Amino acid sequence: MTAECAKCKDIEESPADAPHLLVPCAACGRAVRTWRAGEHGRGLAIEKGDQVVIPPEWLRPSFDPLKGNTQLSRTGVDWFARQLFLGDKFERKDLAAFLERQREHLQRIWTTVPELTGIDLNSDEGQLRAHQVIKGLDGSVADAALNEDALLSAVGDARARGDLEQAVLYMAYAERFRALRIFREEIASVVWMGHSARRLVNVVAEWNRHRDNKAEEFWQQTLAENAFVLSQVFAVPLVLVKEKAYVGGMQLDRHDAKYLDFLLAVESSSDAVLIEIKTPSTTLLGGEYRGGVFPPSSELSGTIAQVLSYRATLVADVDKIDKKRQLNVLSPRCAVIVGDAGRQLDTDDKRRSFELYRRALRDVELVTFDELFRKAATLAEVFGLTVSKSA
Repeated sequence: MTAECAKCKDIEESPADAPHLLVPCAACGRAVRTWRAGEHGRGLAIEKGDQVVIPPEWLRPSFDPLKGNTQLSRTGVDWFARQLFLGDKFERKDLAAFLERQREHLQRIWTTVPELTGIDLNSDEGQLRAHQVIKGLDGSVADAALNEDALLSAVGDARARGDLEQAVLYMAYAERFRALRIFREEIASVVWMGHSARRLVNVVAEWNRHRDNKAEEFWQQTLAENAFVLSQVFAVPLVLVKEKAYVGGMQLDRHDAKYLDFLLAVESSSDAVLIEIKTPSTTLLGGEYRGGVFPPSSELSGTIAQVLSYRATLVADVDKIDKKRQLNVLSPRCAVIVGDAGRQLDTDDKRRSFELYRRALRDVELVTFDELFRKAATLAEVFGLTVSKSA
C-alpha cells in the first residue's frame, strides 16, 4: 500500500468478507475494495479493469431457502446435492487423511450444541459426558454425527488390525449416518415446509368436496382447524384468539350473551378482529327490486348487523372480557364470510349489485367462501402446488 497516495488513502473500503470489486487506484495502482451499484441501485456495475471478488465463505447455498443466501436453479440443486453427498474425490492413499478430516468436521458440530455448553470436550471425562448428552438428543444432527464419528473411529481401528472386511462394514454404516446427518442438516426443514404447504392443498380440497355442505358447524370446525385461511381475509397476519368467543352483552339472568364465531388479533399490533361466518349456501341477494337491482338478502344484511353489534358490545365490555389486556379495541376490524359468489352471482346485474353493496360497507369486510378458498389456492400455487377438482 502506498500510504502517501492522496487519492485513495482516505477511502473507506468495503468489507473483505462480502462481495466487492477490486478497483485500481488511478494514482498509485493499489487495488481498492469497493462496491459500485448498478443502474437504479440494482446489482453491480462492473467497468473495465475491475476485479469481482466473491469470498467463498460468503456464499452459503442451502436446500432450505431460509438458511442460505442463494436461490438455486434446478441445475444448482443437483450440483449442491453432489457437493453434499459425494464431496471431493480422493485416492486410496488419502483415506486416512479423509477419515481424520471427517471426524474433525463432526466434532466441530458438537461445539454448536447448546446442551454441551460448559463441557470440556478436550478431556476424557468431558468426552464421555458429551456422548451421554448427545445420545439423549435423539433425532438431532448431533446424534447422527455422534454415530457417524464412532463408526469412522471403528473404521480406523479395523484398518489398523488389517481387518478390511470389518472396516468396509463400518464404513457402510458410517455412510448411512452421514446421509442421515445431511438430511437433518439440509433437507428435513424443507420436507417439513412441504408438509406444511400441503395443508393449503388439503383445505382447498376440503372446499371442493364440501362446497354444498349447509351445516354452519362444519365450516366453523374446518376454519378453526385451518385458522391460517382466515388471515387471507385481510392483508395482515392474524392470530386466532378464540373461536365461539364471548364478546359481552350478558344480563344478570345470563340471557343475551353474544358469542362471535372467531375472535382474532393482528399479529403485529394486537388489534381485535371479529369474523362471523354463515355457510356457502347462505343466500347473498334478495329478489330483483327494479331495473336489474338486487338488494342484499335478509340473511346477509342480518349477519352484517350482527357482527357490528358484537363489535359494539366487545368495545363496551372489554374490561370484563379481556382482563389480561391482550387486545386493542379502539376500532376493531370486522369481517363476514358468507355465500358462494361463483354459484349465486350468475348474472352481470347480480354481480354488479353485490359489488356495489360490498364497496359501500365501511366497517365490514365481506368475503364469500369461494373467494376465501380461491385465495388459499392461489397461495398454494406460489409453492408450485395445485389442487385437483376431484381431490
